[in-house]
Amino acid sequence: MEKIRVFVIGFTIMVSTQTLAECKITKEYSEARKEATEIVYGSNNSYSKCVDAAHAMEYWLALSRCEESGDGKHTGGGCAP
Repeated sequence: MEKIRVFVIGFTIMVSTQTLAECKITKEYSEARKEATEIVYGSNNSYSKCVDAAHAMEYWLALSRCEESGDGKHTGGGCAP
């Protein structure tokens, strides 16, 4: 059973390596991938805006908790992280 598993793993690695060697990245593919990446991870989409809003909310929540507890009264920067 172990010999079969080793053979299957070795065969899979060999086939995937040959497939990668035959793959060529064209200019069209690079441009399409860049465009898709910008749509998904760019700074001007709803997901990015949502993440930015969540980070801003966490900052202001931490700042208000610090001020409420009085932790920043006697430090140079106050409660600002």
